[in-house]
Amino acid sequence: MSGPEASQALQSYLGYAALGENAGQVPVFSDVEIGGGRITGTETSEEHPQGIAFGMYHASQYAAPEGNYTTVQAADGSSWYKQYAQDAVDKSPYMAPDGSIAYKESIVKKLPQPPKRRERM
Repeated sequence: MSGPEASQALQSYLGYAALGENAGQVPVFSDVEIGGGRITGTETSEEHPQGIAFGMYHASQYAAPEGNYTTVQAADGSSWYKQYAQDAVDKSPYMAPDGSIAYKESIVKKLPQPPKRRERM
C-alpha cells in the first residue's frame, strides 16, 4: 500500500487519528509504503520540521535493528522497531582538472540497513 491512503492508514494504525484535529505534536506522514511487515516514509514533526525518512519493522517478523532505534506500539498492540535516517557520507566521483579521479563528498541522511527477517536467520 502506498500513497495518501497509506499515510492516513499509518496515522490511524499508530493511534494518532483518535486524538482528533486539535491534538498537539502529532507527526504528519508522507511518501508512506506499507507491506511485508515493513513501513517506510517521511515523518514531519516538531522534532523534525523539515521531515526525516523513517523505517519501521514488525518486531515479530524482524530481528532488532543495529544502531539507534525505538520500539513503537501500534493501536492493535503489535510492536514495531522504528529507525530514523542518520548522517552518512555520499561520495560522487568526478574528473579533476589534472585528469585524475576525485570525489566530492557530502553529508546526507540515509536509513540504516534494514534488520534481518527472522525466518532468514
